[in-house]
Amino acid sequence: MVEEIAMVLGETEPGPLDSITRIIETLGAEETRELVQQAIEVHTNEGIKTHDGTRNRTLGGVFFFLVAGSVDVEQYKQIWPERKIPWFVWQKSDQAPKKSGPPPWGYSDLYGMGKALARVAGEMKMEMKLVGKHGKVIKRKDLVITAVSSQVKRDQVPAGLPKPPLESTVYVCYIPLQKWEELPHPCDNIEISGYAGLDLENMANDVIVVWATGVKPAAEEAEVA
Repeated sequence: MVEEIAMVLGETEPGPLDSITRIIETLGAEETRELVQQAIEVHTNEGIKTHDGTRNRTLGGVFFFLVAGSVDVEQYKQIWPERKIPWFVWQKSDQAPKKSGPPPWGYSDLYGMGKALARVAGEMKMEMKLVGKHGKVIKRKDLVITAVSSQVKRDQVPAGLPKPPLESTVYVCYIPLQKWEELPHPCDNIEISGYAGLDLENMANDVIVVWATGVKPAAEEAEVA
């Protein structure tokens, strides 16, 4: 099985082969195969950046990264006994070492932690509100589509949290035509409320869509970042 997985991942060096052997011994054949399939899907789609963010990881690199994000401290020690345990692995343990400041967040830490937490995510209802100037408007039979962008300013984020990107996030908004027609026109500054998510049937998988349940003139001029 080690040779089979190594061939799929394109790994030939002794070090990675030893890691694959210990992963199978620690996690079992079934979970290892599941992680291989996840790695193939991630690598084929968005990929995972290297720690310095300069390039995407190889398929083998994605696999080892997902493994690290899915194991606990003891399992990590069994698989990589010579390595220092990453902070995102310690986060799952009650024995996490004490630190005098915030953890050294990095892209790799957050991605691995996010992958692990996604498996045990809680259920919540998410509603959002967007206030500001809308973009170009496209009208269809019963639908209005427009796009808005929003940037989280870094000085608005509490200390200790990872810094938001400098780029703005774009939201594509689906608005019922009837609600849109009820707005006074022209009306550039509006308030859109609704539910956000991914519309994988109609949009790319990196586009956030807002299904609007309400739209009205903004109460006051919104500050545009």
